[in-house]
Amino acid sequence: SILLAGGVLYVPSEKRLFALGDGDGRAVWSAPRLLKSRAIAMSRTGRGLLVRGDDWTDLLDPATGASVWHAPVDLKRSTRTLLRGDTAYVVADKKAQAIRIPDGSVRTLASVKFDENEIPVGLTLFDEGLVLNSWHNLTLVDRQGTERYHRYYPSPKESFGEALRRAGAGISTRRPVTVWAGWDIYFFTGAPDEAD
Repeated sequence: SILLAGGVLYVPSEKRLFALGDGDGRAVWSAPRLLKSRAIAMSRTGRGLLVRGDDWTDLLDPATGASVWHAPVDLKRSTRTLLRGDTAYVVADKKAQAIRIPDGSVRTLASVKFDENEIPVGLTLFDEGLVLNSWHNLTLVDRQGTERYHRYYPSPKESFGEALRRAGAGISTRRPVTVWAGWDIYFFTGAPDEAD
């Protein structure tokens, strides 16, 4: 998860984050930034460099590498981050949360409980609220945190040939696969169509 922003390459390596000039490779910071754990995602915002690890997120000053917030925000089992304006929307520990980028304050928007104990792998923001999805679940949570819609989509029955191929290859498959296309989300499912 190397990021190029403003002529600087931000390069994570284990628990360190290096800032290097993209033209000459010289260090922009005098010493690499020591992180709580490895960085898995980085985004440039108008307020700084938003860095997410396995169980934390922090906002760094891109010029110095110093933390802008008083402390990193703890996020257990975070799966997704979505930036909109001065807010980072995060799914972590089965909760949808909003982090104010200027000060790092956190507000829980909703608890998320999916069938089959799945965790959200997708997060999309619409005027109506947040849409969260996993392999088999789809939920709409409005901006006040009320769940407005939840559907569970079972997998289609696996054919005998598919089961043999999967077993022979030594892999496990997760079905259905959820795919966003434009404003629509598609599920490969065995559920009957819903009546309107």
